[in-house]
Amino acid sequence: MIAEFRWLLRYALRYKGTILVQLFFSVAGVLFGLCSSIASKTLINSVIKTELSPALYAGAAMVLLSLLSIGMRMLSGRISAKAGVTIRNALETTVFGKILKAKWESLQVYRSGDLLNRLHSDTRTVVNCIIALFPGMISASFQFIGALVIVLYFDAAMALIALIGIPISVLLSRTLLLKLRSYQDKIRKMDSELMSFEEEAFHNVDLVKSLGIIGLFERKLSGMQASYRETYLSHNRLSVSVSGTMSCLGLLVSGGCFCYGAYRLWSGAIDFGTMTLFLQLATSLSGAFSLLTGYIPQLIGTATAVGRIMAVTELPAENEACPQIDPEKGLHIHLSDVSFAYETGTPVLESVCFDASAGMTVGLVGTSGEGKTTFLRLLLGLLDYSGNAVIFDCSGKEAAVSAATRSFVSYVPQDNIMFAGTVAENMRMVKESATDEEIIEALKTACAYDEIISRLPDGINSKIGEKGKGFSEGQIQRFSIARALLKDAPILLLDEATSALDMETEQQVIKNLIRQNSRRICIVSTHRTGALSLCDAVYRVDDTQLTLEN
Repeated sequence: MIAEFRWLLRYALRYKGTILVQLFFSVAGVLFGLCSSIASKTLINSVIKTELSPALYAGAAMVLLSLLSIGMRMLSGRISAKAGVTIRNALETTVFGKILKAKWESLQVYRSGDLLNRLHSDTRTVVNCIIALFPGMISASFQFIGALVIVLYFDAAMALIALIGIPISVLLSRTLLLKLRSYQDKIRKMDSELMSFEEEAFHNVDLVKSLGIIGLFERKLSGMQASYRETYLSHNRLSVSVSGTMSCLGLLVSGGCFCYGAYRLWSGAIDFGTMTLFLQLATSLSGAFSLLTGYIPQLIGTATAVGRIMAVTELPAENEACPQIDPEKGLHIHLSDVSFAYETGTPVLESVCFDASAGMTVGLVGTSGEGKTTFLRLLLGLLDYSGNAVIFDCSGKEAAVSAATRSFVSYVPQDNIMFAGTVAENMRMVKESATDEEIIEALKTACAYDEIISRLPDGINSKIGEKGKGFSEGQIQRFSIARALLKDAPILLLDEATSALDMETEQQVIKNLIRQNSRRICIVSTHRTGALSLCDAVYRVDDTQLTLEN
């Protein structure tokens, strides 16, 4: 927790100006409230003595100070709202970027719902701590200390009564912290599991319906909710017990102060005004003490959220160094003695060699699960490998295959993912400055314009739904190929990217790719012999080996 709060403090210091302004108004509100309590003492005594002028002045001062206190708190709330939106947007952007830039393999242990939960729920908890919890704790501490100083000034014995709860709280704190942290960890984890399950169900709703397993998913959700309910209620029971204990402690302190004040009044040691002041200060002390102890569960929740954010933001980042090679006249790919195994330890590729020069079309074949997609991921710089894998230009300058060389690669995955938006918006993701003419040309090369887009009323501005809804799989494949072509990278990777096309269209698309850029390296992962007939070389992936067939 110490490391987590250090991280939180470092991040909060970025906004120290805004936080200090907010804190100023919040503390000012507390100060005016305390001054109002002191004014009440003068008012009561003046009323008892029937002194009109002092009573009026004291009453006016109380009203003014109370209004000022309310105004300061309102300003603090407004500043808090503005700061909250700004800080939350900044933190979400930071976390979002860190996740996207993390090494691909390190992200595979997280489900997408878990990452979303960290990005939204956990960042919201952290921001609330920065703009509300920390200022609230400081404000409550100021209120407690201020009230205590005033009590000390008038009666030191009452101050000792007011402080009786602190040693008890300290003795209870360690055990409570550990238990609360354990529950917070469990609840956050279960929240992520629920979100991941629901997201996966919605993402594959067509399959869930087709397989007739809606009831199964409903039962699974009910089971997960039951487990969450049990954990949540156990945490709530502990929180309520802690809150009740602290409230009783606060009541004991207030009651002690009241009885002591009544005794002092009975013995004539104080007047009614001082008694009223003591009662108000006792309430203020008790309230501030309850606030401070009530912040403990929130602090635990914040520490848990910070830990979850730290886990993803401190993942190893990809290498983003700019490679010093010139792709203008084409590139060459060379792999020698390259091996790769996933974290399970099972080797996928062992001591493989591969060569492809500018202008070549290379086929990649092999049965499913042998490693074709893994090989393409390696060329994309998504995987950490052993051995020598380089890309070099015509002058001989080379760069190791990594995330940094990904800028030289266009990729069409098996899933042919299109994002919700228009066709043009999807195309411009890889080239924001692309003109309509460039987009249309890329679509024509992929055999997607004349046969599909030109027949739509809105042309390239036609809408694509989530997961490509509104278009067939074959149409989405052509859009994906067109998007990769628009990037105009010197290396093009196609991972079963033409599997939904008929053989004639597939061959036409590949011929178009070859004609469009004579210096491009095109690597085609396929099962179809028709596509292989257009390749200059064919490699087979089999039993962790990569073998040149022709």
